[in-house]
Amino acid sequence: MRVLILDFEDSFTYNIFSTLKSMNIEVEILHYRGFQIDMGEYFSHIILGPGPGHIEDYVDFSFVVSKLILDSLSEKIKLIGICLGHQLIQHELGRSISRLGTPIHGQSQSIFFPDSNALVKELRSRELEVQLYNSWAVRPRDIDYNFDLEILGSEGEILASISKNIVTYQFHCESIGTSCQQELFSQILV
Repeated sequence: MRVLILDFEDSFTYNIFSTLKSMNIEVEILHYRGFQIDMGEYFSHIILGPGPGHIEDYVDFSFVVSKLILDSLSEKIKLIGICLGHQLIQHELGRSISRLGTPIHGQSQSIFFPDSNALVKELRSRELEVQLYNSWAVRPRDIDYNFDLEILGSEGEILASISKNIVTYQFHCESIGTSCQQELFSQILV
């Protein structure tokens, strides 16, 4: 397994790196602007990490996100999105992004992971504390891609989307305020 984290100029990128290293996973970090479309073939997993701003700030990167989604659908890679990465992937899949009624920055929230075969056994039927740092939310709407499981927040926003080859989290699974960090990464790092 070889993982690439695309850095969107966010210090939490290095928390992701440290978490994966503690799991004995070979991992590299690359600034998102340095990513070339053919680089995907050298990695089994690509993480679109957290970052500042709105998805419109990254419009020049949307082609790359679309290509990574296609590569994950054809099982060439597994794709993970965290916070901004979650929003970028969901937007390319056709979902809308809107401002949260109440922005959440540096706060923990409890969310329940149901007893679902879509989850690794360590996450099933568990309530977890997750750390959020966001002003934006992905809104549910019908898309061509069917996730096996989606978990919604208190305002109806998507907090997690899980399938075999694409996993996205609105929350920071690498944050000290999130319980079960390794289990959340294990959801796709298998």
